[in-house]
Amino acid sequence: MRTQNESKNMKKAFISLVSVLCFSSFVFCADLMSATEHYNRGREKQRCFQYLEAIEEYQESLAKNPNYSVVWFSLAECNYEMNEYDYALECLENAEKNMKNNIDILRLKGFCYIGLGRTKEAYQAFETILSTNPNDIESMFGLANLKILEGSYSSAESYYLEALTRQSSNKKALLSLALVSLQLGKKEQAMDFMNKAIKFHSEE
Repeated sequence: MRTQNESKNMKKAFISLVSVLCFSSFVFCADLMSATEHYNRGREKQRCFQYLEAIEEYQESLAKNPNYSVVWFSLAECNYEMNEYDYALECLENAEKNMKNNIDILRLKGFCYIGLGRTKEAYQAFETILSTNPNDIESMFGLANLKILEGSYSSAESYYLEALTRQSSNKKALLSLALVSLQLGKKEQAMDFMNKAIKFHSEE
């Protein structure tokens, strides 16, 4: 039979073990919550175009959870906006580990490739998206940008017009068409697109 002291010691040991397990669980959950909290703060900073502050929040989040794929993607977006295309691609590679075949990742890769002058890879990225998602407007913009870099304004115009057929009030398409029309010497058409942009986006 156990003595009274042995029973007390066993109870203390059991209580200590439970306390350690509960504390460990609390710390683990707190780390996850902290990672999410930093991510949410980062998104708010990013929405306000405060990219450096957003990057700091995302880095704090990844320090808590290095496999947080959406944070890697958001970090890539911020670095893209700051013209850090190489690092943005690295971030996208990390995001892709747990987000396979993600269109948003492939699309942003395409725009990073444009920034780096890797036009062949950019074409491949956008065309891959459009082969399965023919209504993806941003990929149409990507191809239009590539055509402008090549000096082919007529081809760029066709992509912007195609985007406009999918979304008739798209501000980016309307303004881009206005600029391309000017390059092509179509002044009346340029004014028409500008007027439509003002009509649909009068608050701006």
